[in-house]
Amino acid sequence: MDKFMKLRDTCTYFRGCPITKLDLAIAYELPELAGKYKKMSEAALAAIEAQQQDGTLSQAEPKRTS
Repeated sequence: MDKFMKLRDTCTYFRGCPITKLDLAIAYELPELAGKYKKMSEAALAAIEAQQQDGTLSQAEPKRTS
């Protein structure tokens, strides 16, 4: 395990520090992603519940994402 550099040792002037990038991703990008997922899942659930109430529930095709 001595072959791995510490994250602070991999900092460069132009590319910055990986630990800073990780910290920003955890602090901002992850919560944003979780919020988007929650909104999408709530919308999908609401659509399914609406279809069940109408009696028009059919087998949904899986949606491909890229």
